[in-house]
Amino acid sequence: MDIDLLTPPPVQPKPKENRFLIFMRRLILFGFSFIALVVVIALIAMPADNENSSTKTPTTASTSIAAPPKPVVDRVTATIARVKDSSYDASITAEELSPIFGWASKHTNVQREDTEKRIKGKTVQWTLTVYEITREEEDGSEWSITTAGLEQVATQITLFTRNDKEKEYLAKRLQTGDSITIKGVIHGISRPGVVIDPAVLVLE
Repeated sequence: MDIDLLTPPPVQPKPKENRFLIFMRRLILFGFSFIALVVVIALIAMPADNENSSTKTPTTASTSIAAPPKPVVDRVTATIARVKDSSYDASITAEELSPIFGWASKHTNVQREDTEKRIKGKTVQWTLTVYEITREEEDGSEWSITTAGLEQVATQITLFTRNDKEKEYLAKRLQTGDSITIKGVIHGISRPGVVIDPAVLVLE
């Protein structure tokens, strides 16, 4: 049997690889590459973070100190002086306003509104009939007085006292039905009456 030494042996075809194994191999390679990339980025970022943290200066919240509120005594004193030294309008009377702002009033809303515009902000001095008294401040510097009368307009008065004599007068001497003379500013209308704020006592 003759052997042909010049003719190369036939090339055997390589067996086909399993596609699944190829996919898994590529997936593993990609996973390792991604992890390596994350590690490199983390190593690069760490010095920058450390540098930033070392150069940061502690910050303190800025605190603003609010101005202390003015003492109540100062406000009361200023209010009393303003009312006491102002002149009052004798042409505006509690008797005149009673039929306008009372519950049984026959005046229209337009007439009441026009009257309110005319008297609002005016200082008056009235002698009224006490219905109720309430101490608004523990030291007796501010009081709330409600008055009501058959021929006078009802009033809601915010009254400021000037001394212990006035405080005692309000706390111990006045009763429902007694007369009280006040001088104050008409603040507005609250049917069936007039709001006077601020006001002071007028003692004989």
